[in-house]
Amino acid sequence: MSQSTNTNCAECGMPCESREFHPLAACALFKMLNDAAAVRSNLEFVLECGRKQSHEIEQGFAVQIARDDGSTFLCAANGGVLTQVWPRAQRKYAVSHKRDLIANGFKAKVVAVEFVRPRVVQEQIK
Repeated sequence: MSQSTNTNCAECGMPCESREFHPLAACALFKMLNDAAAVRSNLEFVLECGRKQSHEIEQGFAVQIARDDGSTFLCAANGGVLTQVWPRAQRKYAVSHKRDLIANGFKAKVVAVEFVRPRVVQEQIK
């Protein structure tokens, strides 16, 4: 996979837009069809099929912390390393977590996020 910058792909010559997703399979298809619009259409179809097979994106809330330099990051769960995300119906828990962080001197706020729930693929690893 490569990302192009308003130029032709060095591999196949297909004209590519800035930051356009252009995998090697697109090169092979362009060499066969010599039609960039057809390649983009086929690639979009494949990506759309993948999106339909993946889990649905949900909306919820997380807590964002601002650093002194102005940059921000999503806060990890209490004592954890993974970002805590609450579904929309549980916004009060995000607000409570934000208040705890503010009480401890952090610049925190609740932000809306999109997320995908993890799927169990193996019950238990022994």
